[in-house]
Amino acid sequence: MIIDVSNTIGRHKFKAEITAESLLQQMDAAGIDKAVISCYAESLDNESVYRAITAYPDRFIGLYTVNPWDKNAAAELEDALANKGFKGLYILHIFPVHLLAGDPRLCRSGHNILPEPLKLRVAERITVPI
Repeated sequence: MIIDVSNTIGRHKFKAEITAESLLQQMDAAGIDKAVISCYAESLDNESVYRAITAYPDRFIGLYTVNPWDKNAAAELEDALANKGFKGLYILHIFPVHLLAGDPRLCRSGHNILPEPLKLRVAERITVPI
């Protein structure tokens, strides 16, 4: 089984929308069995990802994208993981430095990389990919 781990679908401010169906066509042409998908960080179009993982659960694995400084980010993420079939958190282009998923700055109190509500309510309690 071949799984492509970095795919973006949905609306974008300046680019054409990428639909689940167009990504499936590309995957089939390339012999890709499954894809991990997320939305563009600037659009937060998680609805497109949700529709894709609901319509094609055997082909797509969804990561939920949040603005980590939004006061509702932690609650939205927890709901997406518990009730909507998302499998992890997607964060891109929000930090001036590159961080690995296991970097303690993502999940320890006392560091200011992620805002406290997201850091404490999600990263320390739920074991999902970031």
